[in-house]
Amino acid sequence: MASMLTSIIIVTHNGADAVRRCVESVRQYTADAPYELILIDNASGDDTTRYLQTLTDAQVALNDDNRGFAAGCNQGLQLAKGDYLLLLNPDTVVTEGWLPRLIAHAERHAKVGAVGPISNGTGELQLDLLAETQFEDMEQMQGYARHVAMKNRGKTWRFHRLAGFCILLKREVYERVGELDERFGIGYYEDDDYCKRIRKAGYRIVIARDVFIYHEGGVSFSGLEPGVANQLLLINRMRYLAKWSDASWFTTIPAVDLPQPAISVIIATRGRPNLLRLAVASVLEQTFGNFEVLVVNDGEPHDLDGLQEELSDDRIRILHSGKKGKPHALNVALEVARGQFIAYLDDDDLYYPWHLETLVAALLNRPSYQLVYTDTVVGYCFPSEDGHRVTTSHPFKKMDYDRNLLRDEDFIPHLSMLHHRSLIEKAGAYYEEMPIYEDWDALRRFSSFTDFLHVPMITCEWHFHLTEVSLNNPPLTKIKIKEDTATFMKSRLLPETSRPTVYDLVVSARNTEALGQLQMAANLYLAALKVDPLAYEAALGAARTLRRLRQDERTRSFLRQAMASRPDLPGGYIAYAEELLRSRPTGDDVRAAKEALEFALLVDPGDQIRNVYRLLGRCYRSLGLRSTARACFDHSRRFRRSGILEQSRRFVGVWRREGLEEAMIRTLRAVAPNFWRVFLRLRARTQ
Repeated sequence: MASMLTSIIIVTHNGADAVRRCVESVRQYTADAPYELILIDNASGDDTTRYLQTLTDAQVALNDDNRGFAAGCNQGLQLAKGDYLLLLNPDTVVTEGWLPRLIAHAERHAKVGAVGPISNGTGELQLDLLAETQFEDMEQMQGYARHVAMKNRGKTWRFHRLAGFCILLKREVYERVGELDERFGIGYYEDDDYCKRIRKAGYRIVIARDVFIYHEGGVSFSGLEPGVANQLLLINRMRYLAKWSDASWFTTIPAVDLPQPAISVIIATRGRPNLLRLAVASVLEQTFGNFEVLVVNDGEPHDLDGLQEELSDDRIRILHSGKKGKPHALNVALEVARGQFIAYLDDDDLYYPWHLETLVAALLNRPSYQLVYTDTVVGYCFPSEDGHRVTTSHPFKKMDYDRNLLRDEDFIPHLSMLHHRSLIEKAGAYYEEMPIYEDWDALRRFSSFTDFLHVPMITCEWHFHLTEVSLNNPPLTKIKIKEDTATFMKSRLLPETSRPTVYDLVVSARNTEALGQLQMAANLYLAALKVDPLAYEAALGAARTLRRLRQDERTRSFLRQAMASRPDLPGGYIAYAEELLRSRPTGDDVRAAKEALEFALLVDPGDQIRNVYRLLGRCYRSLGLRSTARACFDHSRRFRRSGILEQSRRFVGVWRREGLEEAMIRTLRAVAPNFWRVFLRLRARTQ
């Protein structure tokens, strides 16, 4: 083992102080194992590059732009010569003997493909909950790491994933599994994806309980605009789930013949050429190329003179609507649109490259719907020379379709939707007498003819300008304009739905189930599934009612349909795992349940998390991994106590560190003898 070379790969982006501390810790605490140091910098804007250029004992590559964590790691892996390959975050501090112990765990079994440590700054089973109260500086942290190494010598847990802050790989694993998936961009979920691929290749993933590494966390994302990190998290979560789940309905367009062009994208604009340029560019960058762009100038004829040459693309047509307002501009475009589907974009908003492809795939794979919409980002902007500058952003409220709610609340941004052209013919054109809310009014009328399909993927960006308003709309300095328009719109009589939709059937089924009429409820859920076999609530409801009726033969099938329908919701995964584990599960049942629960963890099970870990513990116990099972049961108990135990443990640690423990014991014994005994039990658990 001593002769084996380890290539330590660190990808940096800003955070010079953290990078320096990480490199110095590697130099100081890795003398007992041969290694090479490879640093890839993703266009840092601080002193990081200057520091890296001083490292004469390392290979350093400086990128001109931020290629992302996965691409940076791949760049380092291509340079690596080691028998072992170690991906290390720049905001970590390694500890005495860390590398030989990681390698020892990897060498213990031929099937071990990746090893990671425990830490203060991570999640799930790798999180050491006591670490936070055990040290105040890096010197004390090193002492705590030595204590962990002695206490847990040679101990591991097998688990399904490792956090990417520190992962040791065997070279044979890298050569068999390949590089990290660069589709995950700057970061998030590329480590989950790689762990999944390692396990698919037949290797094990283990957590080294005798290796503690300090992880600060978040340094590489510190230079991003506010809210961008959360967007990346949500987008990459859906990329991961779309890749590894059965949810191909919004990722894969079926083989069908589409007329040319298939989509007409309508952009109404007035007097904002710089913003319009960015909006049109975002359409032209779409991965789905079967579209036309109808730019409707709602201002003076000369407003677009400077853009005529730039917009001379065969897919772009420029129309003029005569400065009569946005609803009229939309109707002008609809009269000449050639597309089978209609999409919309304001001149100050943006599509992400996968927007149209996602919408078309969903609409073609779920033909019972005539309108589909995705999730949106809201960006708050100030004007700039090239258009606008986003100061902060966050995901727009994510809401599933509810016809009754839609008729009272506008929760579907106009740019996020795609609909069949026939909806305009059925419901009528945009109402030109309304100064605002023309899109909401149209959606309310559309809802009489179709349910709306929600795709749980962020695909576009809606901008709110802090210093100006769209010239297509009237100035809304008086709230009375909004109130009067909303009142007028809601007073208009809407067409009645021609026949029960999935939404109607599911609502009726819920009400019937609440009354205890299970067979009738099951029939209604099944009727909804005949209309749309992937209707999420209908699939869950059918599985639930049929199980209560002891008709189990189709329950698993309906739960699989629910998981394929909404990979972003934990309910389907948890219900499926519970069904598989309900009575005398086979080995295949246990493994399938475990995989479903792993997906549930990735999508954030919320208040169900304690149940997920309890079920995971059952799976690991059935598979003979009793140590990991105990860890999962312990994790479940922590959540079951609503965090009180862990908070108490941390307080005990603080009291001990501050020298107040004995004084606290005397006080509690005198004034609260019952709580004193609880305190003693908590103290014993933190020893």
